[in-house]
Amino acid sequence: MPVSYNLLMERVSVELDLNGRILIPASIRKIARIDPGDRIFIESDDEGNLSMMTQKQGIRRAQELVAQYVGPDVSLVEELFAVRREDLRREREEPAE
Repeated sequence: MPVSYNLLMERVSVELDLNGRILIPASIRKIARIDPGDRIFIESDDEGNLSMMTQKQGIRRAQELVAQYVGPDVSLVEELFAVRREDLRREREEPAE
């Protein structure tokens, strides 16, 4: 069963082997900056179209999405630490039952 990918205007056709594996050609790996050992996520839409991204690309996409809602001067890590410190302070103040 042939599978086609269109990535940055390059399209190749690859065969799905009997074990369900495909080989991503070197030209596509180079364009997508996929390195040996990278984790690849494959998604399908309602029509069965496939898209893929590396874990690094997924993280970058998530960071860009969060950046739309959080200002550049806000540290979500520091906010989380502040919440956890406050929770810990409250726990220490509560009398033991």
